[in-house]
Amino acid sequence: MLEYSHMKLTANALNIVCNDLNEKLIYNHISNISMINSHDFLLTFSMYRKGKLLISLNHQKPFLSLIENVTPTPTIAGSLNDNLRKLVKDGNVTNIKAINNDRIVSIEFTKVNDYYEKVKRELIIELIPHRQNLIV
Repeated sequence: MLEYSHMKLTANALNIVCNDLNEKLIYNHISNISMINSHDFLLTFSMYRKGKLLISLNHQKPFLSLIENVTPTPTIAGSLNDNLRKLVKDGNVTNIKAINNDRIVSIEFTKVNDYYEKVKRELIIELIPHRQNLIV
């Protein structure tokens, strides 16, 4: 398993990370999303049981990394967590890519809405120090 958190986050490194994530996570069902603290999120997948995707929007050094399965993590309650679960949970990953040779990652997925229609969505993660962001 690659240790992404120790890599310097350049455009080439991010492309390598995205390619590796694509190989492991494509067509996986997002079975859970946990908010560890105000800036760290864990995505759990249905078929990829070796680990979870950690998205850290740390102010100094944002990153994303596959981490080994850990004991169940308590989730912080709040509107952000509720919205992420509502919009992202139960989606099927279709593509993970870096955007425009920048420190921006797009996780594309499809999800069935309340009307049983398949809807394409994107989770955009901006990994820019001091300007990190998460957009659905």
